[in-house]
Amino acid sequence: MATVLALLYYTIWKSKSVTRCDRCNRLRMAAQRLSLKEATVYRWIFDKKLRTVRIGTRSIRIPASEIDRIITEGSSAAAVR
Repeated sequence: MATVLALLYYTIWKSKSVTRCDRCNRLRMAAQRLSLKEATVYRWIFDKKLRTVRIGTRSIRIPASEIDRIITEGSSAAAVR
């Protein structure tokens, strides 16, 4: 499990990112807004389902637009069922 998390952190660290974000959330806040666990958010970032913004060398943020997109996709998928 530790090696999987280390791989996730490394992948996120090496990912390309935007240097500016107007409304960005930390990972914990994004997980709360999406009603998910933090591990799920890390997995979505690793699977490229969620775009991140790098702040400095180690910190990442998730734009509010990405969270809104996921919420909208989830609600539209639920409406189709």
